[in-house]
Amino acid sequence: MRTIPALLILAVLSVQLEAADPPARPKLISLYPLGGQAGETVEVELVGKFLDPLQVAWFYYDQLEAEVLKLERTGEAEKEGAGQEEGAGTRHYQGKYRAFLKVRIAPDADLGAHYFRAVTPGGISNPLRFRVTSEPNVREIDARHNELDTAQPIDSIPSVVHGRLPELGEVDFYALQATRHQVLCFQVDFFSSTAPLGLWTFRPKLSIHERKGSWFDPGRDNRLVINDPMQHRPTLAYKFPRDGEFFLAVAEVSGKIGMFENPGYQLRVFPAGSSGEESCAFVPDQPAHDGPLKWTWAGEAPQSLVPMVSERDFARKIEADWIENLRARSVREDSSEESGGGVSFESFAEQEPNDRLGQALEVGAIPAALEGTIGEPGDIDTFKFKVADGALVAFEIETPLKRPSFFVPWMKVTNADGEEVVENLNKVWGRSGNFVVKYLEAKTTYSFEKGGEYTVQVRDITSRKGGSDFRYRLLVRDQVPHVGAIRPEEDHVRITPGQASTLELSVDLEEGFHGDVLLSVENLPPGVKAFPVVARPKQARSTEDLPPLRDQKRFRPATQRAMIALMADPGAAPSRRPWLIDLTARPIKGGEMGEAFAIGTLPLLVDGKVKKQQLAANR
Repeated sequence: MRTIPALLILAVLSVQLEAADPPARPKLISLYPLGGQAGETVEVELVGKFLDPLQVAWFYYDQLEAEVLKLERTGEAEKEGAGQEEGAGTRHYQGKYRAFLKVRIAPDADLGAHYFRAVTPGGISNPLRFRVTSEPNVREIDARHNELDTAQPIDSIPSVVHGRLPELGEVDFYALQATRHQVLCFQVDFFSSTAPLGLWTFRPKLSIHERKGSWFDPGRDNRLVINDPMQHRPTLAYKFPRDGEFFLAVAEVSGKIGMFENPGYQLRVFPAGSSGEESCAFVPDQPAHDGPLKWTWAGEAPQSLVPMVSERDFARKIEADWIENLRARSVREDSSEESGGGVSFESFAEQEPNDRLGQALEVGAIPAALEGTIGEPGDIDTFKFKVADGALVAFEIETPLKRPSFFVPWMKVTNADGEEVVENLNKVWGRSGNFVVKYLEAKTTYSFEKGGEYTVQVRDITSRKGGSDFRYRLLVRDQVPHVGAIRPEEDHVRITPGQASTLELSVDLEEGFHGDVLLSVENLPPGVKAFPVVARPKQARSTEDLPPLRDQKRFRPATQRAMIALMADPGAAPSRRPWLIDLTARPIKGGEMGEAFAIGTLPLLVDGKVKKQQLAANR
């Protein structure tokens, strides 16, 4: 009988330990405004989940500093029965929070995208970007300005205007003065973490209007131009026909989005450069610093990594040192090679007319950069190049001004008999193999069994579009076996004193690289150690059992899985702010080791949690 109370105590203790669920990881949804001017202090409104208590809003670099002013639950989640998760464990508030921050921007802060995260007892949140610009930043007025008569004036150009569309179907009008033949650029940017690219949650549109009254309606407006609906980031370049007042309208395409489903928008108005309308093309934000990660994939991964550029994206810049950069990620076969010498290539510009094979511009031996413009719908550019027997060639396409799906360059290579040899059209099985997905690739590799002269043609996939901004650059070069993208599965590391944590990575082996990759972690906090990597093959998908539609080696690299183990000493001090750790890699091939290169940086947080077993032992 005396043992029963002891058993009851142990049982109650066990239930209490199991019920004490750890707090959920914080999630950031949106912020307003999306940025500020260098040297100013901005009050920012941040919306997210699991933010209580918000310990710190942390920027990667000290050029920006955030102070938490206030944290409150939003009214949307205060409905009866809402916002609570029922379960055996602790009940956590599931609704949204609104945090108010004061962000101080250093006068010498680097221009571009700065990334920040929220830190709570639940860990580190996903990142959001905060854009620092040199132009004046203004917010939209509190009063309604959804008509021409109430339009908010834009007093100076260039300017950056931050606005929101809190009501369904709302339109924001802005008024500006323009002169005859003046060319201005207009861009609307936004960021959403509620869905990939925010494409299905918030799609803004941009249009330019003038006042053109009639006998029936003296205040009637006349729409002059609207952005292409296929543009993810609305962009307009407009040459004004006369002096006078014009109006700019910003709205959401569907008119069905509320303020918590979109983060607000950032409207940029600036004069066109020397290249005219071409200078208005939207350029993806470049991070203000090298981190947080390099050489990953392109596009916005809202719940994961920050937007970066990969070698398999139409937006990357194929510059003069491109080939040398690839060689730096491999083991040089000749130890006498000078790393600083580089591998250069000559550029060849198209010469119209060149739609037919007989009109091809001869470029000779590779490597060579073929440059041209699909100037009108149906335009085709043709080039000739020579390769040797057994040549392993890579084709890489860059579109500096227009991106897919607006401009999608289609490349075809034919032999001397006019027979198609290779193209950049890829086909893969979708999902469980019940349909086929076709898309054009920015990079294609091919092995030419027979040498000689070949012809390559470039066109737009639709034959219905063209223009001066349909520019491309096609680099034809020998393949360079190298280590490609190294992608961590998590965008941060969290570790508890006395415990171990793992960081899983995917390693791409490009263009037939057969070797090993040594991964290492540097700049670890005191008391934290990293251990060797364990490699393992990547798990195959179910569709890989189906017959291949294309030789995927042309379009996709071989991929390996790796895992880095980290261990924190029991006495490691918890950190209130994350610690930036550096990830590096070194290629190994044939017993030779290449030079180390940076993968990027990741935030690591040493928290103060204690194991349940330790808690039970202490009690």
